[in-house]
Amino acid sequence: MEEVLGALSMLLNGGGINQLRTITTELNKALAGREPQIRSMLGRVDTLVTNLDAHKEDITAALDGVNRLAATLATRRQDVGTVLTGLSPGLKVLERQRGSLLTMLRSLDTLSTVAVDTINRSKADMVADLKAIAPTLKALADSGQDLPDSLQVLFTYPFTDEVLRGVKGDYLNVYLDVTAVPGTQIIPALTPAGPPPEESGAGTPGPPSAAAPPLPLPSVPATSQGSTR
Repeated sequence: MEEVLGALSMLLNGGGINQLRTITTELNKALAGREPQIRSMLGRVDTLVTNLDAHKEDITAALDGVNRLAATLATRRQDVGTVLTGLSPGLKVLERQRGSLLTMLRSLDTLSTVAVDTINRSKADMVADLKAIAPTLKALADSGQDLPDSLQVLFTYPFTDEVLRGVKGDYLNVYLDVTAVPGTQIIPALTPAGPPPEESGAGTPGPPSAAAPPLPLPSVPATSQGSTR
């Protein structure tokens, strides 16, 4: 009992009782007239604590991730130091070119202002152009399946895949009927040469006969009608 009373006397005489009274007095002065704000603050604190308690598993997982990151960085301390050392010259260059970078950013700002103004001025014309090109784009979209097939046939004309499948064997016969335009000069057919001239009685060969001049080839268009098999 004596020890208990001694400890109680030390608490009352040299403890924090006087300080508790001071704290209570100052709190009363600070909170007087601000009860609604204090009540609102306590409600927000309660909401914050509730949310923290609901996400305590996520907070724990985040802390574990930070711990793993710190461990990884600790094992790669030398690499991190090398990277930071290598960044130092680049940062110095950026610092020296700070004026140029600011000038470029100001120029980009001016350019964006001009571009926005141009787009606003030409908005009606651009909308009209888009409306005018809409039918063409719609037609292209409608022919989306046929257009690739057409291009595939176009590059293989006239020997398309269908034609090659119709050819039997490794040959292809073509028959053409050519009709000349009226008034076209036709080259006569080549006739075989006649017998050699007889030798004269004196044994002297006669004068050589003059060779017929070659016929010119006419350059006249002709129409053709043909069929393939």
